[in-house]
Amino acid sequence: MLLLLPFVAQLLIDSGITVASGGGTTNVFDFTGLPRAMCILTASNNTTTLIGVFAYIVWTGSTLILANIVSTSALAAFSATPILQLKNTSIVGLSDVYWTLQFMRVQ
Repeated sequence: MLLLLPFVAQLLIDSGITVASGGGTTNVFDFTGLPRAMCILTASNNTTTLIGVFAYIVWTGSTLILANIVSTSALAAFSATPILQLKNTSIVGLSDVYWTLQFMRVQ
């Protein structure tokens, strides 16, 4: 059975967010209630030094499987099952961060 989505992408559009230093996280999406999903997360800061991530995400219905395909030194996709998060691993806080989550399949 194919689920028709009322959305193709979730976007952070109002303003950039701050992700605290030293392991700070911010929630991107809660997969609770979805049986399966595949999506791509892109995120970056809006400053002169690019810090970003491009990750492939698979939700099995109980587990988030993450592949950080491109991840600059500080920003990465992170699993707090069932919640997908962005995590800052640097000692400096990241400000003005924007993200997009594109769903390829939801079943």
